[in-house]
Amino acid sequence: MELGRVLAIWELETGLELRCGRGKLRLDFLGEGVVKVRAGKEFAEERSWVVERKPKGVKPNITQDKEKLSARDGDVDLVIYKRDSRMELWADGKKVFGTLALNFGPDEFSILNEMPPDEHYFGFGEKAGKFDKRGAHLVIRNRDPYTFNRGTDPLYLSIPFFLALRKGISYGFFLDSSYESCFDMRAGSRGLRISSKGKGLSEVVYYLIFGPSPADVVRKYTELTGRAPLPPSWALGYHQSRWSYRTEAEVLEIAREFRRKHIPCDAIHLDIHYMDGYRCFTWHPKRFPNPERMIRELGNLGMRVVAVIDPGIKADPEFWVYADGVRRDCFVKRKDGSLFVGRVWPGKCVFPDFTRPEVRRWWAGLHQSLLDKGVAGVWNDMNEPTYDLFAPSFPPAFQLLGNILQPVLERIFPVKTNDAAFYDGGKNTPFDGVRNVYATLEARATEEAFKSFAKGKRPFILSRSGFAGIQRYAAVWTGDNISTWDHLRLSIEMLLNLGLSGVPFVGADIGGFAPLALRKPFLARCSPELYARWIQVGIFYPFCRTHSSNLSGRREPWAFGRRVEEIARRYIELRYRLLPYLYSLFWEHTQSGMPVMRALFLHYPNDENCYRGDQFLFGPSVLVAPVCEKGATEREVYLPEGEWYDYWTGEKRQGETSLIAEAPLERIPLFIKAGAIIPTWPPMNFVGERPINRVTLEVYPGNGEFVWYEDDGESLEGNFALRRITAGIRGNELEIQINKREGNYPPEKRELAVLGKWVKPHRVRIDGKAVSFLESAEGAEVAITDDGKRHIIAFELF
Repeated sequence: MELGRVLAIWELETGLELRCGRGKLRLDFLGEGVVKVRAGKEFAEERSWVVERKPKGVKPNITQDKEKLSARDGDVDLVIYKRDSRMELWADGKKVFGTLALNFGPDEFSILNEMPPDEHYFGFGEKAGKFDKRGAHLVIRNRDPYTFNRGTDPLYLSIPFFLALRKGISYGFFLDSSYESCFDMRAGSRGLRISSKGKGLSEVVYYLIFGPSPADVVRKYTELTGRAPLPPSWALGYHQSRWSYRTEAEVLEIAREFRRKHIPCDAIHLDIHYMDGYRCFTWHPKRFPNPERMIRELGNLGMRVVAVIDPGIKADPEFWVYADGVRRDCFVKRKDGSLFVGRVWPGKCVFPDFTRPEVRRWWAGLHQSLLDKGVAGVWNDMNEPTYDLFAPSFPPAFQLLGNILQPVLERIFPVKTNDAAFYDGGKNTPFDGVRNVYATLEARATEEAFKSFAKGKRPFILSRSGFAGIQRYAAVWTGDNISTWDHLRLSIEMLLNLGLSGVPFVGADIGGFAPLALRKPFLARCSPELYARWIQVGIFYPFCRTHSSNLSGRREPWAFGRRVEEIARRYIELRYRLLPYLYSLFWEHTQSGMPVMRALFLHYPNDENCYRGDQFLFGPSVLVAPVCEKGATEREVYLPEGEWYDYWTGEKRQGETSLIAEAPLERIPLFIKAGAIIPTWPPMNFVGERPINRVTLEVYPGNGEFVWYEDDGESLEGNFALRRITAGIRGNELEIQINKREGNYPPEKRELAVLGKWVKPHRVRIDGKAVSFLESAEGAEVAITDDGKRHIIAFELF
């Protein structure tokens, strides 16, 4: 039923409440064009799994006449029509958003919004489809699809948020509900329809977020749902993984081979075969008899260990974790009081009830044995949660058959969840009311483990599943992708939309995880060419990891021959050179919510050529145009406004145009914005291998600025340093101003070099004094002692 006519109005401190013919409507103005909307027959106790800190809010200016009322906050005006409670959001004389209908009933609701013909939709978390979601029907329901194809929906991670964009206008819509929901943007719809069903669902809560720019929407949305903290710096290096490296000897040999071949790597991941019978928090007594010694030897090589943990606990009275959890009443139950039992890798499994704070503390405590042994990161897998896995029931030689038959078997032998419930503070919330936030609650518990046992060090948590807010606790990756060219393309579209959904620390398995898709069975092989192209773009993923199935070929960088090994080494070294730039981008996210891997329109919102997902910005200055076609040796690239430099040749190109960029197998097209300032390190085998005694600021002629952030890369709290650097063309000079260092982090004694890229000056001055400089094919370079003071470097050009 619809809300109906407005019958009464109450002005509140930060908004207004309306009594309508068939329910209530409450509007809270949170400032800067953000409006919280609640609607229902009656309002229950307010609770959100996502928005933990309610903004203070502002009091709007309310006016009304016989037909409508208006609540105005600055330039934003929310209009409610009294006849039917329809709403419109206006800004600067333009309609931004309009609701055609809002219906609700027992355990369900639906919202029908206007869908202008020129409006584009992005976000929604992890979705395997085209970048622009207009025309799609999307389901917000976390599940394990056992690999996926383009169009498979839903997947592991869902976020009920979208960013709408049309020329000159951008807004966000966040549905604050953990229940399954649907967003229908198909052409045949009367508008954009949002609906949800679930037992116990009594009201709808959503947020309207006016930009005006897409970057403003992302900033305001992440103020609501939280931002990712700074990761440990080693986690930004290259990670190597496989399902699974099966013995201590194999793990150590892989690490030694990285060092012998001088391919940088910071972490090696241990999948489920390190466990004893897939029992979490155990080590296999024969394959991994001495994990402390192994981790110590890896540490001597500069390698960290990231260990997988699944939430499914083997239902075995002889297993101490299960027995202790039963004694403490830690697991999800059915309505009759029996344990909810599913099927995962160990066989029959039970699942912690993470809605209970005491269970999260118990789960955190279980990690002490891992962290005390020196495990540096925890990888949360199968946490949608997966509860109906059949492959382990097959003998090892036939597990491939079990994987292929999984979609059929889960329909024939379903694990029913309709009578399972989470305690949830005594509410006994149905399984489907918590499913979407389960992984986020697990990650929250894992973070508590690091706070308790990691001695002030930052956590590294990697999660396959999640919901809005997962970024506060964990990095995420896109699950079991496939070794195909289309999945290489998909990775870019998926990661860009995750970034727009507030999640910056994201990646996809480089080279593809699986050799086949289960919904459309076909074999796929990662060829040397595909791996070369994938590692070229993968080094620009915020989270950079190669991972593969035990049913796939090997994925180490040297597994594809000498030519591809050299390509992998070259590009991984490039990532390590760019680490100070990348680290600063993560700091920028903590301040503004901006993702690291960015859609072009975040910086160029009025250029419709930038509403594309086949190229992206790595921070504000580096344009990456991946090669995603087999056999391609060139590709079309669109350059936004301004001037751009070809990274490889130095050729300057004018923006707002397309060009054909050469792309032999050794080269990914890269373009750097004029005015870019990019701090770089010397190459190294792992973060912290040696003191950084020289940092080079690569400056591309033009007008620009950059904030360079530094700290020790591991402490939760501590000293930091900020340097605000600007570049500009002043007559015939390129002038770089390095401002005084802010903060109290004392970098090690070092040299600070300034490289004017592609410039050929006849003279260089530092603070007004002419100095000698070094010329090379890439430009001209000078160096100063990094004393933290303000300096001006001027390159006098011919």
